[in-house]
Amino acid sequence: MIRLLLSVSILGAGESPRLRIDPLLLAQVAEVYGLIADAGTDGWQNPIWNGWNARDTPILLYLPDVQDALVNHPRPPIGFVPAQHPGLPSGWTLHLRDGTTHFEVDGQNTSTDIEGIETLVVADPLSNLRPGLSQLVRAPGDVHDKEAALTADFLATDPYQQLAFVVHEAFHVHQFRRAGQKMAQESWLGEYPWLAARNLAGFVLEGRLLERALRAEDPFDVAQGALDFLAVRLDRRASLSPQAVAYEDGTEFSEGLAKYTEWKLAETLEGRTPQGPLHWARGFHGYDDLQVWREDLLGQMRAMMDGTVAVNGNLYGAGCLRMRLYSSGMGQAVLLDRLGIEDWQDRILQPETSLTGLLTEVLMATPAELREALDEVHRRENYAQLLVQKQAFEAEGRADALRRSEELLSTRPLLTLDYASLDEAQVAWTYTPFGMARLEDGSTLYDSTPLSVEIGHHASLEQEVALPALYVPREQRIHVPLRGPLPDDLPVGEQENLELALPGLEVRSLRAVLEREDGQVTIRLLP
Repeated sequence: MIRLLLSVSILGAGESPRLRIDPLLLAQVAEVYGLIADAGTDGWQNPIWNGWNARDTPILLYLPDVQDALVNHPRPPIGFVPAQHPGLPSGWTLHLRDGTTHFEVDGQNTSTDIEGIETLVVADPLSNLRPGLSQLVRAPGDVHDKEAALTADFLATDPYQQLAFVVHEAFHVHQFRRAGQKMAQESWLGEYPWLAARNLAGFVLEGRLLERALRAEDPFDVAQGALDFLAVRLDRRASLSPQAVAYEDGTEFSEGLAKYTEWKLAETLEGRTPQGPLHWARGFHGYDDLQVWREDLLGQMRAMMDGTVAVNGNLYGAGCLRMRLYSSGMGQAVLLDRLGIEDWQDRILQPETSLTGLLTEVLMATPAELREALDEVHRRENYAQLLVQKQAFEAEGRADALRRSEELLSTRPLLTLDYASLDEAQVAWTYTPFGMARLEDGSTLYDSTPLSVEIGHHASLEQEVALPALYVPREQRIHVPLRGPLPDDLPVGEQENLELALPGLEVRSLRAVLEREDGQVTIRLLP
């Protein structure tokens, strides 16, 4: 009752809230939930994933700083107002909050905790579009070329991709509940050799072999394709550390299986009658033939695993590895379906089970059979030439990271956080794995989203906007460009309990010496 009274007082007498999120997004969520959430039908089964019932998974639709739309949440936080909408399915609830949004960053298609309940999050199409526009604006090049890039395909929202967002992120909630311990730790990514030529060449072969197996019609060809894939995968992984293999398995479990639900959604919807107003969505043509959707997923897999697609504008960064694992996980899951392994969805949720492990168990290949398959693939696919190409690619990637780091260090104004005087300091980063690049000396470049860094209990740095940062562990330094000119009243000398607001970021430290010279600010942390 208190929440209701507060809401009415905020709205004003006689005023009713209105949905400011794209209403087609609500219809798309309802379409997917019609498959993955039990509506009380006798004998209901989820056709996407055995044992998954999304009935108790609420949904947050959002447009940053505009509106949050909370759907089917049993305990909406204070500030959310009950609302109605003609597109709301019978029995569903809707609560709206204007202005303040749970996420201030665009494109967060994810899940989050709201009032103790894990909630699916889907960004408004405008929010998904804005990062691409921002990247285009900030990229070097002629303004007329950028204008020409604003094609209808670039700007339009793919309605099938919106359906994919919903099922993908909703499945993450199920994964976290059933097997949250199987997710990869992103800290492992810092040690992964994502530019190593042999590893890259192996991924290219894996992508080709997965696609060939998934396109095969004869069961023998499917099985042979699976054997070829497994031979290449085991050979590639022989050069990786156990931690790197665990990172792959964990990411294929989390993101690869979520990508697989997109494939299953395309299979499940095919031939059905669309519900609600989906026909009003630009580019929607029903479900009579969804082979184009699956072809698009296969094309993504091929391009990602070939290494020909830049992620967040970087062809050489860790984001490319992440997206390869999305695709390789999806491909292996579909392959297990094609092999007729009926119980694999239940077994993959077990603690020590991986997709590659299941394929190994199912195929029961001998070492001799694996070696023969590997030799044949290497011969047929001209592996020697492919390896030479990836060696050149590795060199290009390292040169690109070095160039970008030198550009960053020459940027003015520049903040340098120096913690070399501290006896022991744990450096903890909050970052996106889609925005990382590594230099040969062990330094790491971060970009794509605003960073947050904590150096033990001594200091913290938090970006307000996404600007690159360079972490140089051998020097125990972090370099971050500033968004605007340095303030004239910047304090210098020894400082205690420092709270410093600089253009684009904030720094706090218990004790430090602050130096300023030629547009560069250095904060040297003291014990």
